[in-house]
Amino acid sequence: MARVRASLGEFDYILEGDREIAPEEQTVFRLKPLSWRDREAISEQQVFTTRSGMGYVPANQEAKIRKILSAGLMGWRNLRDENGSDVAFSMEVKGGERRIPDELLERIAPFRMELTEAILDASSLGADAKKNST
Repeated sequence: MARVRASLGEFDYILEGDREIAPEEQTVFRLKPLSWRDREAISEQQVFTTRSGMGYVPANQEAKIRKILSAGLMGWRNLRDENGSDVAFSMEVKGGERRIPDELLERIAPFRMELTEAILDASSLGADAKKNST
């Protein structure tokens, strides 16, 4: 039997490092899976490689991460800066495209990859569903 995602609805995501602390201390990110249109726009970007000290890396990896986060990150609760102040979530529109401002991308730099992976995982069938669909 073929299986598909239940919906493109939003869901809460707690960082792996926050899962062992008290719920009231956890930062909760509001995510959603990528739509077909989102994935199409991201895959249209050409991939070039450059030589870095760590080997060949996609030159546009950061642009893809921005597009994934811009499409899949819908907000957050309880994200605080080093002074304990709330960090407000916002988006901007540039060139007709909704995107996360550079300042916020910098502020969530330690979590960008984990959030990107969570969005991508939610955008495809899980391993059990894939196994059950064959």
